[in-house]
Amino acid sequence: MPMMGEKIRTESGRTLKCIKSLGLGGEGEAFLVADVATGEQGVLKVLAPFFDRKASEKRLRFIIAKRLPELCPVLVAPLDIVKTDQFIGHYAQFVDGMPLIKFVEGHSQTFVENLQLAVAISHAIGVLHDENVAHGDIHSDNVIVKRQGSSVRAYLIDFDNFYSPGLPTGMSVGNLYYMAPEIRKAFAGGAASAPDHLSDLFSLGVLLHETILLLNFTAGVEKSPEELNKAMMSGYWIHDPANPHRPLESFMGYPPEVLNAELARLFRRSASLDREERPKPKEWEQALSTALFKVHSCSVCRKAFLVEASKTFCPHCKKPFPLLRVVTKSGFSLVVRGGAEFVGRTQLGSPKVSAQHSVLRRVGPETWLETRGRNGTYRWSGTEWKRAPDGSRILIRPGDRLRFADVEAHVEAV
Repeated sequence: MPMMGEKIRTESGRTLKCIKSLGLGGEGEAFLVADVATGEQGVLKVLAPFFDRKASEKRLRFIIAKRLPELCPVLVAPLDIVKTDQFIGHYAQFVDGMPLIKFVEGHSQTFVENLQLAVAISHAIGVLHDENVAHGDIHSDNVIVKRQGSSVRAYLIDFDNFYSPGLPTGMSVGNLYYMAPEIRKAFAGGAASAPDHLSDLFSLGVLLHETILLLNFTAGVEKSPEELNKAMMSGYWIHDPANPHRPLESFMGYPPEVLNAELARLFRRSASLDREERPKPKEWEQALSTALFKVHSCSVCRKAFLVEASKTFCPHCKKPFPLLRVVTKSGFSLVVRGGAEFVGRTQLGSPKVSAQHSVLRRVGPETWLETRGRNGTYRWSGTEWKRAPDGSRILIRPGDRLRFADVEAHVEAV
């Protein structure tokens, strides 16, 4: 093993100075090093002696040739090989941050930042899979998070157990709390099994569950190793809001009801025993990117959740969302509840109002007005009437003054 202060030369010509040990793991020991020429810090991973040296070298040359960090900066994959008579290892970028599990346990981030981290992780795994590489050891200690200005950044590390067809497989079967059911079953029976792209999808679902909800995939049921195995191999999402038997204990994370239907559907699929049913990284990325535009803060408890038409109360404090009423000077009154409510000539009486002049729709805690009428729908700005663009959707709130063609109305809470 390298000595502190020792200089080591990589295959590409870097000279690295060993600073300190970062810890011993299942695949070997990691050291903090500095590039003598640039001063840039990195990580030297010295593989354990029980690894087949030829197989390790073949795997390292393959993953380095992929140049993964250039394809996606979230992927902190090996950049260089170190070979001596005593050991073989690899050099990678050093990320000065903290493991995801410690970051989320600190509760210093927002729900929006949870979603942003999940988008970054999903995108990175998608890039990796597009290169026909499975990470093979997806878990929260292998995601490093750091704050950079006003944003949070995620970095995926530790590619020692990656899988790609035609290469020697890694020596690990993954982390117990993220391990796919098929690998868990084979491992328990003493059969050989290696992580692959489809087992990655299961582990990704477990990781995203922790990232978004700050809640372990089996929280509340894994009171023993046997119960953990049973829960992880059930094929069901334990915390599914549609499951009447889900654990109801109070946890530090977000209640699963904060999710929208699309993310809930992806979590159901991610737990599936049918490997092909599990959502692909790009499905997660698309759904999570869309969800970022649907985050709402409860007006009572100020906690965040995703807006959806099916929601009628806050998932956190359980307070019902307020209803809005549109009232005209002539006495017409409409309470916007579920579904779509049309406002037109029949309701308002003016010949200048179109037959279906506007549509009012309640979506969770929000009420939207969709403009349709030929003579326009207007909102008072405080100084003048401003016409909403034809065919647009505008969010209305208590206190708003509206005008449907020539008919004035105001909005009030019920």
